[in-house]
Amino acid sequence: MGKMRKIRLEEPEANSLISELRKTDLIMLTGSTIASWEPTCLFSGRQFIDEMFELLFPRDFLDIDSEEGKILKKFFERVPFEHLLERFPNRDKLTSVLSEVFSINVFNPIHEIIAKAIVDSRIKALITTNYDLCLDELFKRSHDPKILKVITENDIDKDDINHKKVYFKIHGSADNPSSLVFTLTHESILPKWKREVLYKILNEKVLIIIGYSGADFEICPVVEQIPLKQIVWNTLTDKFPSYNCKRLLEQKSGVQLVGDMKKVLSVLFDEKICSSFNPKSDKIDFVKSRLTKCEIMEWRASLLNSIGLPSLSLKASERLISSLSNNTSVAYIRAIRQKAQSLFHLGKYKNAASLFNKAALMAKKINNEYLEADLLLDVSSSLRSYGALFRSYHYIKIVLRTAKKIKDEEKKNRLLGKIFLRKILVLRLFQQVTKRMKLHFLTQWINGKAQEYLLQSASLSLKTGNWFDFYQTRLVGDSMEIPINTANSDKLYVPPPTKDAYIQLGYYIPISIHVREQFKRDRGALTQEEETILFDFLKTAKSVKNTPEIWKIAWLGIKRDRRWRRNTEIWKDFFHAFFSCQYTIGMRIFILFGG
Repeated sequence: MGKMRKIRLEEPEANSLISELRKTDLIMLTGSTIASWEPTCLFSGRQFIDEMFELLFPRDFLDIDSEEGKILKKFFERVPFEHLLERFPNRDKLTSVLSEVFSINVFNPIHEIIAKAIVDSRIKALITTNYDLCLDELFKRSHDPKILKVITENDIDKDDINHKKVYFKIHGSADNPSSLVFTLTHESILPKWKREVLYKILNEKVLIIIGYSGADFEICPVVEQIPLKQIVWNTLTDKFPSYNCKRLLEQKSGVQLVGDMKKVLSVLFDEKICSSFNPKSDKIDFVKSRLTKCEIMEWRASLLNSIGLPSLSLKASERLISSLSNNTSVAYIRAIRQKAQSLFHLGKYKNAASLFNKAALMAKKINNEYLEADLLLDVSSSLRSYGALFRSYHYIKIVLRTAKKIKDEEKKNRLLGKIFLRKILVLRLFQQVTKRMKLHFLTQWINGKAQEYLLQSASLSLKTGNWFDFYQTRLVGDSMEIPINTANSDKLYVPPPTKDAYIQLGYYIPISIHVREQFKRDRGALTQEEETILFDFLKTAKSVKNTPEIWKIAWLGIKRDRRWRRNTEIWKDFFHAFFSCQYTIGMRIFILFGG
């Protein structure tokens, strides 16, 4: 495998690259940035996220200039578009709003040059994540019978895809709202038919990527598995727009072509482009106008939990609960759940279990079987962290019986994926005990079971778009030193390295856990770099009141380094945080001496 190359458009090497691209069967993949140019003026995923920050976190909720506010801003900047929308409480409403926003066919010069290249066969196929109808309008005007628009599986039955110029709207189209892909759940592993279309389009071809960050979750891992002749990824700056971009270019020995997309397209297709980039879209204001105050409040609480800011999520969830009058509604149950999740991250495991259980009983009263089962799994997780392992496993068995009766296959599989992961997390504690006691035959049995559960959990989580649990299988597998061979099962892909995965997802807590796991494997005094990293994580955990992480980071430093053992502030942090967390006496002893 060769090395990835970085070429800037103004460098002489770029001319030979462009000449090579002109001679090949070129396939193009475009993202949301191509629609940001005037007069289209649609927003990119990054623009949308930046604008939503002001909506979700107004001054009356938080002083953005405070230490907590600065950390929130830093974490929020990492959140991908799909993660943000995953947390919105009304999926149907979001589908309606987005299909209305993107039902636009006002094309810009970027669209025109790409459409002309397809019609003239200078591009053999076009893959786009965009929902809008701008290119659709241009292809309609061209009257080119060889252009095949593919949105759903039914579209590929009409013609032989190998003899057409395929226009593949891989994330759906605004004129077919049910096809839209915009949340983490939507972005489960690509359906088999989409993978087959991608393979037919890309196999042994040259792929150029324009206006696309690669920050989504399901496309790049599939492209990585396809044999390409070459891949060229255009980026505005030297900085990689996503982890996927860096990984794919390195894996495929690709080329990062640095330069303005307008200039790249002009040079590649010998066309002049006169257009201005639009830094702010009024379409975002339209989206904001359609959201209710209650939806925004729930969105805020849910998102703060999912990025790992427990003190703020507790504040947001308590405000949400006080604003709801109907305490038997699903919205009220979800609000209780958000508060319980905040308590869990604050180390109040016993209180969290009680509150999750309360929400589960409320869900049972309104006959919402799936929500009840999901909440009982939260009860199980809280009890496991508290130290009540047998009670925790009892709840897992209850949910397993419920899951088998659920008729909705996707909901059933999602629950089963969560069940297998929680079984592993219980087994991990017993593995630590058997390792410490040198009971090798029991450790081997546990490892065998854990590997089986890891594979099942990873496969089911990936198929149902549960990226939080899919990535956690890698985190847990690494900590137990058990590999996850999902690549050999249904052609699924292996969860990426934990740090890269959670940075892409925008979830802080597992990144901290991963760093601790790495440092625990080493012996001797902390290096200067390790100490700096640990202090940074400790400072962040204290700012957001992430109590479990505070004592775990402090305890790691105390065990590793005598300088930390001599630091009275570190000991204060440890004792205060450790005894603020709720654990059984047995769990406290196990943590300090066995775990």
